[in-house]
Amino acid sequence: MPYTREDRLFASYVMEFLGSFVIGMVIQLAHLFSFSAFAISLSFLIAVILAAKISGAHLNGAVTIMLALNKIRSEGTPHNVEIVFKYIIAQVLGGFCAGVCAAMLYGSVSLVDIKSTVSYPQAFALEFIYTFILCTVVSILCSDLYKTSHDPTIVGALVAGSVFLASMSLGDRTGGVINPSVGVSAILARAILYHSINLKQIWLYIFAPISGGVGAHLLYHKVIRPAFRLQLTETKRDIKLSNI
Repeated sequence: MPYTREDRLFASYVMEFLGSFVIGMVIQLAHLFSFSAFAISLSFLIAVILAAKISGAHLNGAVTIMLALNKIRSEGTPHNVEIVFKYIIAQVLGGFCAGVCAAMLYGSVSLVDIKSTVSYPQAFALEFIYTFILCTVVSILCSDLYKTSHDPTIVGALVAGSVFLASMSLGDRTGGVINPSVGVSAILARAILYHSINLKQIWLYIFAPISGGVGAHLLYHKVIRPAFRLQLTETKRDIKLSNI
């Protein structure tokens, strides 16, 4: 039986779920130990290497939305919104299941309490800035100039580096989420176990990272992609001239 596009998409959703589960398990427990930023960054490195060749290793709702917007602008064709939603749902479910498993194995008191210790506008700005940085890195790595030459290990290392930067900078201020899928799944897992939810926090961790992803898309579309296209054109021209 031939391997169809639907089979590939299903495999992509499964890998997004599993990758988010791996990341979620580490995030739920890393706060109990020292050097949590290293553990979280390594979880992203492992998850990206595992999922890169199958799903693209988005593992982040902001990244999924940003890449979909980039594809729409670059190809001039509408993107399948259903695929975007299924990617994000798989990511949230993976993180949520990780929270449930962590509570079952270590007790509900072990669950991470993601919250900001600064004002709402400050938290929004910080989450926006560092998500913008992460998504800009991903947009460059997924561009035509780089995507054929970068293996999953290099991509994973650069993504892990961006996550480490955010974790070290934002950990005691906003939790360093920079990922709406992680924020929603962690808050929902804790909300169900503790029978309470902070709507202000959940909206923060949805809209700030998504806004950062949209901002990265605009930077890519207006500045980075035209520069890359010019570079590719000049490279092809130089190769053609050298063969004359």
